[in-house]
Amino acid sequence: MKVLLVIPARYASSRLMGKPLLKIGDKPMVVHVYHQAQKANLYHEIIVATDHQLIYDACQAFGCSVIMTSDKHLSGTDRVIEVSEKLPNFNLIINIQGDEPFIHPQSIDQLIKIFFDKPHAEIATLVKQIDCAEELWADSVIKCVKDTQGRALYFSRSVIPYLRNVQDKKLWHQTYNYWKHIGIYGYTQKALQKIKNLSTSSLEQSESLEQLRWLENGLSIFIAETSYHSLSVDTMEDYHNAITFWEQFKRTN
Repeated sequence: MKVLLVIPARYASSRLMGKPLLKIGDKPMVVHVYHQAQKANLYHEIIVATDHQLIYDACQAFGCSVIMTSDKHLSGTDRVIEVSEKLPNFNLIINIQGDEPFIHPQSIDQLIKIFFDKPHAEIATLVKQIDCAEELWADSVIKCVKDTQGRALYFSRSVIPYLRNVQDKKLWHQTYNYWKHIGIYGYTQKALQKIKNLSTSSLEQSESLEQLRWLENGLSIFIAETSYHSLSVDTMEDYHNAITFWEQFKRTN
């Protein structure tokens, strides 16, 4: 199995324009993602997929492999599909979000291992247990429920499942093992071509979560549980938190 890691890096983010280029320490955020991904073991190549010359130039300046893609894509998955078609010799493609500068390399390997353990899997992703009420009730934290075979049943911005018999909602996360979605995906080439031909679905529109389109159309998403923390940058507040995390990381390493 030949594995390609793709880091989609879009310039025109609706919440934080140009965020792949925001500096954390002495490097742009997207370069941090690339360097973290390089520490994984089970891949063959890494490439940044961008729609903007400034991101392309920044990646090249730091020695990162980068490719220009269309600026018409609506999602990171669409960008990954374009790359997969340009590089058809890879049969497993891992989509690593360009706004997760501290993604753990072992998380990447853990995701790839799903496809070795389950050769019939076409799509896979990761979840981490929620351990605080703040995360449980935040609509920016995507919750996931799965079946007994390790496949996703549903993703939601709402709290799922609803604990009908626990009246104090502050205790929910202590009563039940809730899972949050970690935004990293693996797909086979076959799965990406299926996704390419799917129209936007009603559930996707309702929750603004593209993976619901896949589920609604009968595709299975296999889940692995990870213990590794990931910090995504979607707002200016997230960016300041990332800088703080980086400063703490430097002092302890």
